[in-house]
Amino acid sequence: MEKSFSSFKMLPGVVSLILCSLFPGCYQTASEEEGLLESKSNLSIVTRSVSGNSLQYPLSVFAFDSDGNCKVEKVVEESTESVKLNLQKGNYRITVVSGLQDYSIPTQKTNSSLISTKEDNFSLVPLSMGHADLTISGTSTATIQMYLQVACVEVSLSG
Repeated sequence: MEKSFSSFKMLPGVVSLILCSLFPGCYQTASEEEGLLESKSNLSIVTRSVSGNSLQYPLSVFAFDSDGNCKVEKVVEESTESVKLNLQKGNYRITVVSGLQDYSIPTQKTNSSLISTKEDNFSLVPLSMGHADLTISGTSTATIQMYLQVACVEVSLSG
């Protein structure tokens, strides 16, 4: 009986030893996750219409890496919604498109992808676009000026 009682006394020490051996593994995983978060930077984007017309929402925001591949795509539904991208450090071309709802764009987007009208070369919404070439190394803000790409024309026949 005394032998089993002494084994029972050792149980908390054995359990503590097992638990201590597990903690370094958890700690290493946490530091790897922190390293991933630290390697990313926040980019805030502000858009301005150069033509004086208001921008058509939703806005489509694309971040292309230096190879021209789309790394981040975001849709901004309203003007009150802030535009923030979480990007790895590096060189990017940020493209913002307004009025894309009447146009089509390939599913595999690159910096040279073509935007075309969906049907019969007809759209009710003018297409505006702006670009900024940036080097992301920390939290920053970019102001992108939006220019008309396709003008809206109304024709009225009388008589």
